Amino acid sequence: MFPANEVIHTYLREYADTFRVLEHILFSTEVLLVSPADAADAEKGAWRLVWFSDARGEESGFFDAVVVASGRCSVPNIPVISGIESFCGDLGVIHSSKYRTNDTYEGKRVVVAGGSTSGCEIASDIASREAEVISSVRRARYVFQRIMGGRPAEYINLTRFGMLWSEVITPEEDEAEFKEFITSRCGRPDQYGGLTPHDDIMEAGATMSQEYLLFIAEDRIVQKPWIRHIAGQRVYFDDGTAVDNVDGLILCTGFDISLPFLDAPVREVLKPKQVHLPLAWYTMHPDLPELYFAGFGLPNGSMFLVAEQQARFIAYQCCDVVRRIPKAVIKRARSNYMATPHLHGMLFVNRLTIQHARLSGFEADMAAYPELARYLLFGPLTPATFRLSGVDALPDGAERVVREAHTYSQMTSPRMTGEEQRMLRNLAERKNDPAFSAIVLQILKVQQGMM
Repeated sequence: MFPANEVIHTYLREYADTFRVLEHILFSTEVLLVSPADAADAEKGAWRLVWFSDARGEESGFFDAVVVASGRCSVPNIPVISGIESFCGDLGVIHSSKYRTNDTYEGKRVVVAGGSTSGCEIASDIASREAEVISSVRRARYVFQRIMGGRPAEYINLTRFGMLWSEVITPEEDEAEFKEFITSRCGRPDQYGGLTPHDDIMEAGATMSQEYLLFIAEDRIVQKPWIRHIAGQRVYFDDGTAVDNVDGLILCTGFDISLPFLDAPVREVLKPKQVHLPLAWYTMHPDLPELYFAGFGLPNGSMFLVAEQQARFIAYQCCDVVRRIPKAVIKRARSNYMATPHLHGMLFVNRLTIQHARLSGFEADMAAYPELARYLLFGPLTPATFRLSGVDALPDGAERVVREAHTYSQMTSPRMTGEEQRMLRNLAERKNDPAFSAIVLQILKVQQGMM
């Protein structure tokens, strides 16, 4: 269900070998500069790159388009903590990017600083080795499990219906429903003995971990507010308490976005932030044509699904497979993103993938597949659901949708429940779109025929 990194690496390598990707890649090469081509060189390409390799030294060239996919997890964010340089526990201070195994922490007293997924998961991993774990967080977050009822959480809450519903409700309703999804299934941290989160879930934040709350309930993890000061092996917290004889400190404090190769004028236009890029659809800027970005959001689900649809979106734009998106549309999408600062960097998997699909013409056409409506609306959002329509539609796409929906017994029947039919009618009513209402009526008619 959640394969190890070695398995994922093997899959990617086999994929690259199968489709002969590797022969088109220049490895062991550092990009030094990405800059717009001068007017005199415009015919050579829109962008000029300078790169360096040990084998060939420094080189340069012109390209029609550039895709920046260097990732957002290469420069660890090291917070300023008073006295951290004095810490003298025998396990020292490390960033989560250096964490590999819990073996060395058995029987130790460890402070894990950070309350996002990496902090919760590392704290849980160490707690499983009979260590004393103190989880220090800037704010108490709502926590939901990765697996619920034997199924990945994203198969339940990151659906196509969820995306459509989010378009017709207010932000306040959206936030309330997200909070209800978590608390109705997993409760609140304070119910397990942890800190009390802010009542506003967008203020508190949310994260995902399978065992974190359970370990808090068993006193195998003690949740504390943020670190105020460190003196040797004593760690002081913002609530006035302190813990002595701390053996190790792990900073699960995320990463800073680093794009040192972008030319200064490009950076001035882009205005990259520490944790996010101000872009339309996490991909493009209206004033930087033919420059694309991939993989810079913080997804609330599988990055593979996002990466595939984002890659298709970029490829279709670069290669003129579909109509180029007008600058005004890109500008409006970026403005909409900038208008929600509390969501900056937070990538909702179902929303972004469907946005990319709509822009590129490969969103599922439910009018053409009314018999698959339950799988497409309420089933898991899988790659096959984006292969029913458009340029790269698969001839066996429908069969794949059904097969993938059956995974983990998520959905084994095309027949909607009464509650699902009610939700669909409610969506049509809120959407108030005659064309969509006609599709809903068509779907419900097919459902009646299944009875």
